[in-house]
Amino acid sequence: MLDERLPAARSPEAGAWQASPYEQARSHERARRVQRALAGLRFEQRSVIVLREIEGLTCEEVAAALGIPEGTVKSRLSRAREALREKLVGLLEEGESR
Repeated sequence: MLDERLPAARSPEAGAWQASPYEQARSHERARRVQRALAGLRFEQRSVIVLREIEGLTCEEVAAALGIPEGTVKSRLSRAREALREKLVGLLEEGESR
């Protein structure tokens, strides 16, 4: 693939590595697609995914924050992950066809 052949740029500061402009653009596009997929989830799914995976709360903390049982958090999280996976596969395939 093209992106595997592009070297990462070397930063003048302490010899640190930085992503190439291509890698930066690709990362930005990937983040945009994930945000789009998250926005497409139902509120119940999006709220548990964001609190658990992005904010880093435990299932117990998510349950307390949302006022729902921990078991409900776990089942919603499972369903949300599956829905997100399905949406991301579609979005990634869409991006590859461009």
